[in-house]
Amino acid sequence: LTQKANFFYRNARFEEAMKFGFIDYLQIVLGKDEKYQEEKLSQNSLRAVGTLLKNDPRIFLHHTQDDFLLQEPDIDWLKETLGSRLTLFPKGGHCGNFWFPLNQKILSEQLQATH
Repeated sequence: LTQKANFFYRNARFEEAMKFGFIDYLQIVLGKDEKYQEEKLSQNSLRAVGTLLKNDPRIFLHHTQDDFLLQEPDIDWLKETLGSRLTLFPKGGHCGNFWFPLNQKILSEQLQATH
């Protein structure tokens, strides 16, 4: 970002950051070669460690159905891979479900049971 952080006016930096999308991020971090981007993304996806996820009973996931980063095939894959170790909440978006008391209770109970 080119905007400097300013104690009295932080919006300029935020507004600049909001102009960047996922494709911009990919090009800045991984370069502009789409084949290279796809290769790195596939190497660093959950699918790349799918066997581990499927076979390790210590791994569980709490996620939301309406996360903008997931599509229906991703959710199906998570269900197939994790089975009963997947808790899928109906709403909350991307990391927006942590403040729901019921979600906190379920996560807390699951953590206590695995400890």
